[in-house]
Amino acid sequence: MQNTARDTQPVSCSEIEQAIAANPHRFKTVDAISTCPVISDKAVPVAWMAPGWTYATSSFKATPLSLALMAVDPLYEISAVNTRRGMEKEAAVELAAEFDALYAKHNGRGRGWVKTGMSTELGLLAGGATETPFDWTALLDKRKILSALIDLICTKYTVRMAIWWSDHKKLSLWPLSESDDESWASAPILNIEVLTSGEAHVLSNMEGDVRVKPASWTNVFRTIGEWQWVRPATAPSYASKTLSDLKTEYAEIAGSSANLPKKIDKDTLATVIYKYECLEMRLVAKESGFY
Repeated sequence: MQNTARDTQPVSCSEIEQAIAANPHRFKTVDAISTCPVISDKAVPVAWMAPGWTYATSSFKATPLSLALMAVDPLYEISAVNTRRGMEKEAAVELAAEFDALYAKHNGRGRGWVKTGMSTELGLLAGGATETPFDWTALLDKRKILSALIDLICTKYTVRMAIWWSDHKKLSLWPLSESDDESWASAPILNIEVLTSGEAHVLSNMEGDVRVKPASWTNVFRTIGEWQWVRPATAPSYASKTLSDLKTEYAEIAGSSANLPKKIDKDTLATVIYKYECLEMRLVAKESGFY
């Protein structure tokens, strides 16, 4: 359409003001667009935790992959649902592509990363199954493939995950082992409460952060020490070791003066060693490099 002479004429200020005044909707505004997720008005305290701990207000499905992304990517938590799913799928594709390299670098065989099962799980995630709820409850039933998946994701993203089964007063901590890389000195701990129903909740500390520092975490744990530690299903087997072997192993890491009950079975002692290695060797020992 060609311009007319009037189209090219300058418009006076009075004409613009008259056009504005004639607009019946001139005083209406649009709502501000927020980049933050919808959250509840009031944080809900965690009754069994130390005062100040609350349930995280961010709304998303707690899977090992989504938790890792929330810990390392600040955009993930504030993104819309569809964007999150895209980020999860992209991360799953990358994880599947890197699996063989991670397997070789971190002794995947020794960590229980069975290639056939892991390839299937990673293929499902890369294919778009990231929105499927993760079966946190099955970890108590010794589902090795799920334990291995958490261990792989923790190792890939340099994060730790503590799973608390509040109805059973049990907890486990991943990854199974950590490298001597300095990055682990500042690796945060993500905490997930799992109910008998399978419902999972992400927990925030007193500062409102889901990424908890090791020293802070161990101090909190010591205030609720009646909880029972559970060795992950992919933890090294102790079936070939005798009770004397395990006692020797415990003495090597805890010191010869460390006391043990006179009557202690292999399963209990193996769990005590796992707990001691997590608290005294992996977390507290690296505390100095974290602060």
